[in-house]
Order: sequence, then C-alpha cells, then structure tokens
Amino acid sequence: MELAEPVLTEEQRALRAATSRFARAQYPLSRVREVADSGAQVPSDYLRQAAELGWFAMLVPEKHGGGTVSGRPGADAVVIAQERGRWLQPVAFVPANVVALALAEAGDESQQGAVLPGVLEGVLRVSWAFADDRDTGALGAVTYARTAGGLRLSGLATPVQDADLADVLLVTATGPDGVAQALVRQDTPGLTVTALASLDVTRRFGSVRFDGVEVAAADVVGEVGEAAGALAQRQLDLAAVLTAAEMVGAMSADLELAIDYAKSRTAFGRPIGSFQALKHQLADAAALVEAGKAAVDAAAEALDGTGPGDAASVAKAFVSRAAVEVAHTCWQVFGGIAFTWEHDQHLYLRRLTTDAALYGDEAHHYRRVLALHDLPDAPPSPATPWRGQQEGKDGDD
Repeated sequence: MELAEPVLTEEQRALRAATSRFARAQYPLSRVREVADSGAQVPSDYLRQAAELGWFAMLVPEKHGGGTVSGRPGADAVVIAQERGRWLQPVAFVPANVVALALAEAGDESQQGAVLPGVLEGVLRVSWAFADDRDTGALGAVTYARTAGGLRLSGLATPVQDADLADVLLVTATGPDGVAQALVRQDTPGLTVTALASLDVTRRFGSVRFDGVEVAAADVVGEVGEAAGALAQRQLDLAAVLTAAEMVGAMSADLELAIDYAKSRTAFGRPIGSFQALKHQLADAAALVEAGKAAVDAAAEALDGTGPGDAASVAKAFVSRAAVEVAHTCWQVFGGIAFTWEHDQHLYLRRLTTDAALYGDEAHHYRRVLALHDLPDAPPSPATPWRGQQEGKDGDD
C-alpha cells in the first residue's frame, strides 16, 4: 500500500529533504525517546540549526530578514510542519511562526528589531499565550485594562508550549476596546509559569498566570481593537493549519509503521496484513491520511490568499478526528506491543491526541465553519488532554 506524494515545487522538495535530514540526524526518534524519558531540555544548538533551515522565516518578508523558498509562504511552512510531525520534533515551531507573523504584519520598527532577528536566528525563544484549555481556539483567557502607561493583564493562559523556556511571550488579550496584543518578557513582575503534565511526553507545556502584569505602550503590538482582532484570527488560522500539517506528517509515519508491521508479522502461517479485515482497516486509514493531506493543502492555499476563508477550520476539524482514528487503527494493528513504553507507536498516539486539541479542537472549528455560513451551532468541545496543576483547577471537570 503506497501513500500518495504531495505535489511540490523543486524548491519545496529540497526544503522537505533538508528538514528530514536534519530531523533524522539531530533529533531522531531515539533522541525523542531519551528526552521523553529524562525530561531534559532540547539542546540550544538544535533551535539555532533549525533556524538556519528557515523554520521560522517563511512567514516573514525578506525586508525583515525572512523569506520563502517558493513564493508561497504558507505552503512552505506546511512542508516543514509535515516533516516535523513525521519525526515528532520538539520546540515551539507553531507559536514561533505565529509570533513572527504578528510582528512582521503589525509590529513597529522597535519591536521588529528587538525580537524578529533573534527568532529568525534561533537564539531567542518565543511562544504565544492566549488560550483557555476548555477551548484552545478561543480568545478571552487573558483580559486587559487600560492604564496611563499602557495595559494591565490578568488571567490564565493554558496550554502554552515551551512556556517555561520562552524569553518573550506574545499575549493576546480581550478587553473593553476589543482585542489587544503585547510582548511580555518571562521575568516581568506578576507573571507566573507552572508546568503542566501533558499526554504528549515529546513536548513541554505550561500555564501562564498574569496577576496585574503591567505592559508599556511600547510593547503593545499594533492597534488595539478591530485590527488586532483580525490579526489574531489570522494567527489562529496559521496555528491551526501548521498543527494540522504536523498531524498529517505524524499520522503518515504512524500508518507506514503499521503497514510494515502488518507485512512482517505472521499468524496462522501468513502475514497478518493478508487478512481481509486488517486490509480494510489499513485502507480506511490510508484514505483518511490522503484526505487530511488534501485538506491541509487547501488550507495552505488559503493562507497564501488563494483559497476559501473557512479552509483552515475545515482542515483542523477534519484532521483532528482523522488523526486520532488513524492512530487507534495503528494501535490495533500492532496489538500488544503497542502498549509497551519501548515501542514508538504510543509516542505518535500521544502527539496526535494532543495536537487534536491544540488551537481549537474538532468541535470548535466546526462551530466556526457553521458560524461563517450562518448555520446552527455545533455541540460543545470535549475534554482536553492536559492535567492542570495551577491554582483553582484540577483539570478533571
């Protein structure tokens, strides 16, 4: 059973090959497992070397030091994301690209000069704080009040990837004048980061509490209000598409592992993959992978301005459901060995289940699609895979 190859330009094929070589050489699955076992941090040179490949530059115009390989920045970022997912790569790739996009579009010269070069070179860690773990695609977890000198932030954003490692956070908050975005440094008084225990052991997540955090006007990104709200939605679309792309890469790799196993594992004197029931399961899973790729490709076109406005939510909603189904099918193919810590399959299952909830789950994005087309609402979102450790939450309600 062969999975279809995406249609890429020569430059994008080179980008994919370089990303794959880097992942296999610098952070193969054996290293992923070591870090998951030990809880160690990813080496600092990993981020720098990833930046040299352009991981954080595709959404940034050349005048700010970025650049795209094909002229389609969204599609190029998706190529990187899919390979990252295939090899279960760490670090806050999606949030970093969101921050880069926001600063490139709305930051002033001072903000761009202070943050963008470090992000593009991989020497400054950034992340994005905005979500509530009850609906990770909705704003409102953090609120602001106007002050004489700028803004005062309050609330709890969770989950935030690499929250404990980020030098600078882009915070998206809501308040009396609409949406506001601001840059906040990790050491700002009133900001507290708490580690979260996540189903996904290959990455780090935390909650960020804002207890009257004072933000100077110089650190407010763009105009407060309608413009900031529109940009925040573009950021959510970007995050949803890149996360869906990582999921497509991970589910493709997981399915390939299951297919190889089905060819080599024998029962009753035959490879188990020759049994019709298993063939049907794997064929259904392959169809979901291919449909997921198509949905992500369409969403990438939308990011680049040539696709429908609801494509990001359609892709994230569909892939969130499909990825978990594919992972469960692969789990069943592997049988008892998939339950062992030593096997890689559970790492893919953990990653895919977590990504399904990030930046809006299936229900959130279907609700958004329905709202865009003035159709009746959808049911509420299910529980999320984080176990909260912050004050006043036990994560089980």
